[in-house]
Amino acid sequence: MRIIRVLGFISLYFVLLANIPAAENKSITEISIAAVRTELEKEAVAYVIKHMPKNDIYRSDSLGFTDLSPNIELQTGGDDSFNGLIAKLQGHKTIMKEVDDPNTGKRTCSECMFSVIPFAVGVETDRNIEDVNLLGEVGYFPVGKSRNGKPRYGLNGPRIGIFLQAGYKFKTDERTVEAGGATDESEEEPDSELIRTKIDIRGKFGNDSNLFNFIPGIRGWYDFVNSEIYYKLEAAFRLNIVENIPFEFKYENGSGAPNFNEGEQFSAGIAMTF
Repeated sequence: MRIIRVLGFISLYFVLLANIPAAENKSITEISIAAVRTELEKEAVAYVIKHMPKNDIYRSDSLGFTDLSPNIELQTGGDDSFNGLIAKLQGHKTIMKEVDDPNTGKRTCSECMFSVIPFAVGVETDRNIEDVNLLGEVGYFPVGKSRNGKPRYGLNGPRIGIFLQAGYKFKTDERTVEAGGATDESEEEPDSELIRTKIDIRGKFGNDSNLFNFIPGIRGWYDFVNSEIYYKLEAAFRLNIVENIPFEFKYENGSGAPNFNEGEQFSAGIAMTF
């Protein structure tokens, strides 16, 4: 029954994706398969699937441009591993002021600072699809100036964003008894309103040859309804020996939405991107 619900959920997402007029096919799918050491000191296999179409809808205007595309992320694995399913329609309103390029005579903003307002509407749920959060969010993050080809703050360099989330948590089934890192530790009760703020800090660092990357991330949520703080800390080290198939070592502390489990998880495996 659980598999049927998950497959139905994912099928609905791809039906939505197929009915959005695409400007250009630039989707990115990343599949991670790893051996993990779980919160209860058990060995397990974990899977993470991220599907991120790019610029399915793209519109420019006098203030900048707007893009819109679906996004899905599935994390699951052994009975004690972190888990969750997030599917949403997300977009960005990019606000930039064009300036005259002295070399071409055209107006451009290829090197200037600008602002991005991300927004999304979608659902969060656990792997059993027992509680479903219908959630909308809007946020802000700045993008810094381009400097001599170096990673650009907010774009391909470190990013700090702040978000406001609001929605409702629906109860769809009786809760399955989980253990360790799979336990739902959220204080958000079924059949109740959701109001949160979220801070998202991430980065990507590597050497000039891009042989390895260090990818840290910190996410924090404040639950206004229950006056609770949740978090997710992660640090990944990737070896890019084979193109688009890096070997990854990863540490996670806190599962993040929707379970907000406070456990920790170590993993080692590969991440395939296509």
